[in-house]
Amino acid sequence: MNILLACDCAASQNGNPFTFELFKSLTAQPTDHRFEFGPEKIFCSDVRFDLIHVHWPEALCDWKIPTKDQINRIRSALNHRKAAGTKIVITIHNEIPHGRDLQIDDDLYRSALSISDGVIHLGERSKEIIAARYGNSVSLKPSTVIPHGDYLEFPNNTTQKEARAELRIPQEKQVILSFGRIRTMEEYELLINGFNYAPIENSILVQAGRLPAVSRKSLRYVTRFFPFLERNKRLFNGPIPSDRVQLFLNAADILLILRNRSLNSGNVSLGFTFRKPVVGPRVGVIGEYLEKTGNPTYEPFNYASMNSALREGLEAVDSGIGETNFQNLQTEMNWNTIATQHIRFYEAVTGSPKTD
Repeated sequence: MNILLACDCAASQNGNPFTFELFKSLTAQPTDHRFEFGPEKIFCSDVRFDLIHVHWPEALCDWKIPTKDQINRIRSALNHRKAAGTKIVITIHNEIPHGRDLQIDDDLYRSALSISDGVIHLGERSKEIIAARYGNSVSLKPSTVIPHGDYLEFPNNTTQKEARAELRIPQEKQVILSFGRIRTMEEYELLINGFNYAPIENSILVQAGRLPAVSRKSLRYVTRFFPFLERNKRLFNGPIPSDRVQLFLNAADILLILRNRSLNSGNVSLGFTFRKPVVGPRVGVIGEYLEKTGNPTYEPFNYASMNSALREGLEAVDSGIGETNFQNLQTEMNWNTIATQHIRFYEAVTGSPKTD
């Protein structure tokens, strides 16, 4: 089969390398299938594909709010492919694009889902949540669950002492890490107020990643930095290069996930990769994986609940849960297994004979 991953896998190598690792692992499998990537290739009618794998529909619009003309163009291109015998598979990363819930986004997702021939979920709860929103356009499709992959490709050769020294984080503190961009002021307020709800002795909160965007004319543009002037908080504002990810994860005692409204988060796998207890909300696949593996969870939007979960996470540091998380990662989230699961689903959707 000739298979297209309709996303820029090469570009992801410098950020969240999910699709880069997927493409690399797929091409390493002992099959006769051929793999290409690039969202623009769905519009190149002179190249035939047996299967097109869409990840984020918004990637087909250059990650911008789509126009009606763009949605029509995408729908037309995918329908043209299907008429020629191509099968369409879509992975559900989000319920709707991050930070948006516009009617035009809903139209884009419904179009992609309705045209698809098969759906890949990252967890069981994804099936229920997506079916509740999009109905038969997804619930009646052939589907499978394939978990998020590991982040073992990130360098990991610094000790906690070395990482804290480089980041100028006190060695004696209990370090709570929030990693990645804070997308909304709602998440920002949860981070600050949840940590401050009740003092956590000898702890420090580290935010590594951009704060939510606000207008430069807004007072919030300046005041959102104020909490990080306090002695028990640190801010590393901006994108984190892949070669420095290990500094923050190795400096941390626990990893905190803020995504109150998100279906999935790669930070579950990231924390497991670096053998950390992970604290996150009881929502979507995030809550599903954390609850299944015994990691602390909190009620969404509840400051007291998050504060309690942070304490539980810090108490679990010496319990061995970090090592258990890593073992779970090796069993369920290794890329070789994930690539095999993808290929089996591709073959099932296309009716292609299995290859070894």
